[in-house]
Amino acid sequence: MNYQVYSPSVELGSFVKCFWSLEDTTASAPVRQRVVPDGCMEMIFNYGDLYQQFFEDGTSLIQPRSFIFGQISRFIEIAPTGNTGIIAARFFPEGLSPFIDLPVSLLENKAVDIQELF
Repeated sequence: MNYQVYSPSVELGSFVKCFWSLEDTTASAPVRQRVVPDGCMEMIFNYGDLYQQFFEDGTSLIQPRSFIFGQISRFIEIAPTGNTGIIAARFFPEGLSPFIDLPVSLLENKAVDIQELF
């Protein structure tokens, strides 16, 4: 697994906490990962196989290829469906607001396809 974190430029520093990338082609069996709330929203571009998101009621869905994940108020569980290739921007809690035309509360606890927002 190769996880890297990158600092934003000075111009983006008040909006973006960091950029990150994740690559992994060694996973033989998908393992669920728990993501805990941190107040940030993320813009995720997935160039590998997609991720599956699991819900408390036992259902699941495949996340979009490119999406915004809003602030989470409780942990979520995800798992890769194959090889991982992700590039993402982690926004400060208020950092995405200047770039979208809807209340960030509508993005809470979900992955929203970028094509729906932009």
